[in-house]
Amino acid sequence: MTNKVDRDALYADVWATPMYQLIEKYGLSAERLRKSCRDLHIPLPERAYWAKKRLGLAIEVPPLPNPDVLGNTEQSDPFTSAALRGRFSDQVKAMISRYEEAERKARQLKARFDWEQCHPGKRYPSAELLWGNWEQFSDEGMILCATHKKSAVRVSVSTWKRGISILQTLMDRLAAADYVVSLPQDEGRVVAERLSARVRIRVGEKIDQEVVTKRKSWDSKLREYRVRTPTGRLFIAVEGPGVGEARISDGLEQKVEDQWDLVMSAVARQHKQAVDANVEHERWRRDYDAQVQARADEERKRKEAEQKAAEEQRRRDDLLLEAEAWQSAALVRRYVAELDRRKEHGASPNVGYEDWRAWALKVADSLDVSEVRVPRRAESS
Repeated sequence: MTNKVDRDALYADVWATPMYQLIEKYGLSAERLRKSCRDLHIPLPERAYWAKKRLGLAIEVPPLPNPDVLGNTEQSDPFTSAALRGRFSDQVKAMISRYEEAERKARQLKARFDWEQCHPGKRYPSAELLWGNWEQFSDEGMILCATHKKSAVRVSVSTWKRGISILQTLMDRLAAADYVVSLPQDEGRVVAERLSARVRIRVGEKIDQEVVTKRKSWDSKLREYRVRTPTGRLFIAVEGPGVGEARISDGLEQKVEDQWDLVMSAVARQHKQAVDANVEHERWRRDYDAQVQARADEERKRKEAEQKAAEEQRRRDDLLLEAEAWQSAALVRRYVAELDRRKEHGASPNVGYEDWRAWALKVADSLDVSEVRVPRRAESS
């Protein structure tokens, strides 16, 4: 099943006959038959396909991709034509270089895999050290420049040139529609900005997934693995902040490149929602700032009231202390006056009475602060 006729026949069979019937026709296990389809880049039906077909529902059957997934590039390819390649921006040209290098490594992995299948147990004759595994690369969907981060273009080895061409056309159309278009590294998306509102756009490929059972060579145990298969159907996803994502995909009759009106309409719709979201966010921010300011004013007034009450309490405490000190000063003066009266009536004071008397009156003067508040008037002579 390696020539074009066999590939076309197998493609027709897998979409017309359930897998459990095909394994008898081809004399292969279901896993081996699925692997053959993946190696030949034949899209496989999803699990719900047969149920929908029995119910007579409309089902989209993907077209058979170009069989030469890793074949030579034609001269009409815009990536090999210097005149056409000039239409790409510098950022996209840098992206093309990365994808060309990734495709070159994929070619080498495929060549090594094919050689090792024909020469089991022998080492592949290559002067270049090859990292990676073709089977793993194939099982993971053959995504070039795959990363866990966001990516402006996430497509397989058979569609990356078309995907980047779509990306460049998209950027050109956005610029013509008065958007400020950029491709920042930290965003992982094409960013289109206008009126301080942004939408983020990416080009992707629909990848089918299925769970297959494989026997590993090192322990001969069966394990289930999730295998991803590229479908060749591309889409453009337009995302606005907090407003979800809109997708325009390849259809049976129209490809994404034939649906630019829908794409730009989706961009305009998402951008309007982004503008509305910005207005709503600005309103919320003003309300939030007003609430924060109101709380700050309330807290300031509370602290001022606390400070005023504390100052009033301090003044009252000082007043009581002054009054108590004044009473103590008056008591000391009355005590000294009583001792002076006794002395005038003939009592003999102890030795050092006059020094003590002067000290006692001095203490009374230090306790009495009434002179500071209201000085006494000098007595008239």
